Amino acid sequence: MIPINERLEQIKEKAKETRAQVEHEASLQAVKAAVRGQAQLLDLLTEQQTELKALRQDVTRWGQARSGNGFPWSLLMLAAGVYALYRFSPAVQGRVNDLLGQADLGVKGNLKRAGQAAEEAVDDLRDGRYPSGAADRVSGELRRAGQKTADGLKDGRDELKSEGIDRLDGHNEPR
Repeated sequence: MIPINERLEQIKEKAKETRAQVEHEASLQAVKAAVRGQAQLLDLLTEQQTELKALRQDVTRWGQARSGNGFPWSLLMLAAGVYALYRFSPAVQGRVNDLLGQADLGVKGNLKRAGQAAEEAVDDLRDGRYPSGAADRVSGELRRAGQKTADGLKDGRDELKSEGIDRLDGHNEPR
């Protein structure tokens, strides 16, 4: 028969192990949630980058095709429509803000600068100027934001992989 003091020590030790496992699971779940948020942000950035690339090609085509007095009204209307969708649709605005809230500060800065450059592009169009400089800045900022997000996802994936291997190694140790 095991003495009571020894049995109490075994119970305390088991409680400490269980607590450590629960804390580890909680931190693992938090990392997974952060990685999922980063993946959603990366998807949004990729979609925006694709749309901006198409928009940039359209601007280039229209700039080459138009005469000295032509004005790309279609592009101005498209930019106004995108802005109105964000400005007046609480669902779109909320989703974009939720995703931005999960982004790191570097990505937020890139997205803010991309938004400012997009506003400059709209202003250029409204004033009858060719917005290629602003479009280049938008594209560059979105590319940098996408790269930072992809790097963050890779880091999160590596961390999860490492924790999984450590966890498996911990279960294989003799007791």
